Amino acid sequence: MPKALRTKRSRRISATVAALLALLIWTVRDHIPVFPGGVNESSGGKVKLARAQVYYGPVNSIAVLPFTCTSHDFEAGSGASPVGDPALADGIAESLIDLLAAIPDLQVTASNSSFFFRDKDAAMPVLAERLKVRHILEGCARKTPEGIEISARLTDVKAKSEKWSKSFNGKLDEVFVIQDEITAAAARVVVKGLGKDAPGARVMDPQAWLLFIEGRYQRRLRDPDRLSEAESAFKRVLDIEPEFAPAMLELARIYMDPVMVAAQGKAGFERAREMIHGALRLDPELAGAYLELSRIRRAVDWDWQGSLEAAQMALEYQAGNADVLSNASTTLFTLGKFDPAVILLKEAIKRDPLVLQNLQKLGLLYEFSGKYEEALLAYRMLLGLNPDYPALHAYRARAMLARSLPESALEEAEKEQNPFWQRYARILSLIALERPDEADSLLQQMIVERGNDAAYQVAEIYAFGGDVGEAFNWLDRAYRQRDGGMSELIGNYFLSNLENDVRWRELLIRVSLEKP
Repeated sequence: MPKALRTKRSRRISATVAALLALLIWTVRDHIPVFPGGVNESSGGKVKLARAQVYYGPVNSIAVLPFTCTSHDFEAGSGASPVGDPALADGIAESLIDLLAAIPDLQVTASNSSFFFRDKDAAMPVLAERLKVRHILEGCARKTPEGIEISARLTDVKAKSEKWSKSFNGKLDEVFVIQDEITAAAARVVVKGLGKDAPGARVMDPQAWLLFIEGRYQRRLRDPDRLSEAESAFKRVLDIEPEFAPAMLELARIYMDPVMVAAQGKAGFERAREMIHGALRLDPELAGAYLELSRIRRAVDWDWQGSLEAAQMALEYQAGNADVLSNASTTLFTLGKFDPAVILLKEAIKRDPLVLQNLQKLGLLYEFSGKYEEALLAYRMLLGLNPDYPALHAYRARAMLARSLPESALEEAEKEQNPFWQRYARILSLIALERPDEADSLLQQMIVERGNDAAYQVAEIYAFGGDVGEAFNWLDRAYRQRDGGMSELIGNYFLSNLENDVRWRELLIRVSLEKP
């Protein structure tokens, strides 16, 4: 039974990625580079004007759709099952995404976005426009009695032409060679003059590989029973391939899933930490392990510097990964390094344009940077994609209040569908409109109903209203409750009334955001 082999990763990185990496290294060393505000649309010193046409993304961009099969893909007497295998379809596509993303000169859309269209009957130009890519790789994958059949096709959507296609029929253990050939062919079309340095797939026992892709498929479904099935699958992978680090990483992700954390509490994070360190012992260059380590250090340990250091390592080994970029941005946000955080987050959005949470976070980053017009623009983009996105109207109301537009903020608050966030935004707006009795009545309702899990928002309200003592009391409560809002202290406009109080610096020291 073959051991899991890992091909040597290329450490060559593109100019964009190199700049991002240098940026993060500087921030770790406590240097804060200065960047121009807003969106950088310049090229060669000249401003590019937007043209009235569909934008498909840069020439080096590519998205991989799930390799689903339709009834038209099956030939009579082929022996292939007419029933689709979603785990196989996702597994082939996700493996190709991982391989392509390791090529520095490619901008590869993350599976979060490209898999969104799995069951959507959308035309190719619509898919490309939504995903902001010029090239789309699609295909069909199915098991046969002899092994596996895969067909793939690469389309240049802007040019409206098929650039490459091929069908493969082989034994199951040939799936890795097939993936390599598809990756290399697609990369050479998308990036001219690339050569033959495309990365190779990991070679492993084929049955272990099937278990691995099945486990990843089950994990994404997020159901408690499915998570248990995924856990079992990954453990079986490790029985066959004990040195296969990605299986350990996937177990860590299961233990960090909110569904599992709700059942196991902090013990789940400790199990995850054990798996992460085990994965890194097997593969010290596994970017995903550093990513999850960064998340644990931030969310559980409140070790912001340690989180940033792990984020830097993840970025070094996989700087084209949208999750890696977004995570690094989040940690920089907490440390008050807003400009570099915006740059990294915008890079993440390029590669994962349908993750709406990132657009909301971009708006909040602009707000904390004092760039309220840019914040409203980011929220407007999100509004166009999902007008009922939770807390969106409340966040828009925040930005309007920061711009001294309380009437508009109150109107925006009334549009919020989430009851908690509507009340929160209404209270802040009523305070700004100098209607204290109405604001206090709603605040007391909030305290009764949500005081045990929304202490940070209560503190914001008291601080904005000028009650500094109560604000610090509620921040102390938020600290004791391990409220996630405590990662958003620096730059918060609604806490600005506290910054001249001696207790503010004491609080920052307490949460390790300042040195004693």
